Amino acid sequence: MCDLLVAELRDAVKLGDPVVVDLAEVTFIDSTGVRALFEGYRAAEQIGHRLRVKNAHDWVARVLSITGVLDVLGAPEEADEAPGIRGGLAEPPGGAEPPRR
Repeated sequence: MCDLLVAELRDAVKLGDPVVVDLAEVTFIDSTGVRALFEGYRAAEQIGHRLRVKNAHDWVARVLSITGVLDVLGAPEEADEAPGIRGGLAEPPGGAEPPRR
């Protein structure tokens, strides 16, 4: 699954700049997901494009922050956002707990 996501992100960054990944419905992310986002970011950087994330909430925002990926991918700036994409990155609430599986 991760390889499929990496391939999709690589294709997306070739087609547009910036690519904004909306994480609003993502409730869990692990090292595999973090790696996929970072690989997409690297693919974008190699061709002078940008990949950003938006709407990361709770546990997802916390994991991205702890791993330092949030600093790299950050929230899209209004001027950088692709047409029709709105919103920003939500701060994780204090004491957010990981979802129960």
